[in-house]
Amino acid sequence: MNQVVLVMGLLFFLLTAIPLTLGQVELDSEVPFRFTYLMSDKSIYVSGETIEFEAWIVNNSTKHDLAIYLVANSPFISDDNPATLDSITSDTVIIPKNSEGSIKVLLPSQEERYGRQILRINAYATSTTDETLTSEEVTLFQVTFEDKPVSRLPIIAFILVIAIVGGFVLRSTRSELSDLRD
Repeated sequence: MNQVVLVMGLLFFLLTAIPLTLGQVELDSEVPFRFTYLMSDKSIYVSGETIEFEAWIVNNSTKHDLAIYLVANSPFISDDNPATLDSITSDTVIIPKNSEGSIKVLLPSQEERYGRQILRINAYATSTTDETLTSEEVTLFQVTFEDKPVSRLPIIAFILVIAIVGGFVLRSTRSELSDLRD
């Protein structure tokens, strides 16, 4: 009986898992490229500060040089252009076949941004010899801003409330103890 249940479970797994994995297979692009690593100039930023971001990209194509540009998108980006809210586009960089290159982007941040923010980076590539050959890559990057400053007023108010309640309890228990002595 246990073997029948085990075989049925295995068949169920195969029938459900294999179509899902086949659906995720990506077609090979004529202009393959990928991000190798992402860097920023600092690890923690202050609100309103400009972030210098650099993406290293490798061109895996053996036939085509690629013209690649980045589009960085995040709610923390301060962009004055109303047509492209929260996004910045980099300059186009040409990366020769079978080589690596970097693209730098300056990202101005908004005031009043705190904690961890996610930056979405889209890279768009076009072959320099055949403009019909294009490809796209997407990755995420975490940008950390300083924590929001904590107001001292609630802490002071909490300490005062504890002191008043403690004084009241101490006074009331002393008066009850003095009543017991009498």
